[in-house]
Amino acid sequence: MIQKNYVDKDLQSMLLPLNLMQNIMFYPKYSIFNNCIVPNSVLSKVVALCSTMAFVLIHLYRSYNLYYNQMIREFVNILYITSYFDIILSCIGFAINFIVSIYQTENNVLFILKFQKVHRFLNDKNLFNRFVFMNWLILVLLFSFVIFIMSSFFLYMEVPLPDFFCGLAAFCFDINIIYALRLIKLLEDKVKLWNFEAQHLLQIYHSNIESHCQRMFEAYFNILECYNLYKYSFQLMVCMYGPESLFLRYFLFHHLRC
Repeated sequence: MIQKNYVDKDLQSMLLPLNLMQNIMFYPKYSIFNNCIVPNSVLSKVVALCSTMAFVLIHLYRSYNLYYNQMIREFVNILYITSYFDIILSCIGFAINFIVSIYQTENNVLFILKFQKVHRFLNDKNLFNRFVFMNWLILVLLFSFVIFIMSSFFLYMEVPLPDFFCGLAAFCFDINIIYALRLIKLLEDKVKLWNFEAQHLLQIYHSNIESHCQRMFEAYFNILECYNLYKYSFQLMVCMYGPESLFLRYFLFHHLRC
């Protein structure tokens, strides 16, 4: 008998690169063991808590060094202000990531299970394989770019070690946004498939049209449920990411004009 939390192999292949992004930064959304998806374990939550505390401590140490850096305080005032704002928002962001990994893990599991019901009924293999390929490509390019940039800054520009680790820690925010964008693209593809199926429903022969229409309705309902679960899981992160970007851009633009 198939367990209710069973995840199909093809869906696991699609989720693998996305999950790797999350696991590398110590904020997994869920766990998949023996082909079954489960909420984060106590160990995962403890690791997430320790990571959050480490990230916050590194940023607090950076703020301590920044306070005693007389040159930055006197001659680069805009950098001093934005750096402190970035430190504060980053610490809040780490706390939000931890809270989401604890309290939204069941919603993330439910999202995957409901999406799988849609995927079993509506699946364009070429489109799905292209999506899986893009996930791996994004993973490789993203981490290659980050490793290259961070290594270059550390080796050639002699960036202080705390700042180096702060840069790596802040990378988890970008990963969350990428993860969120890939999931919304996944839902968008299913909506397009559903619309195509609905528009051509009368042109396609089905031995049991009533049963097929019922499955169409169930797929529509599950897609809506996925969107709601997506909103609950990511609205805090997106709300956090937006103000930080706008604030930093405003101060940089204002400084350049002056």
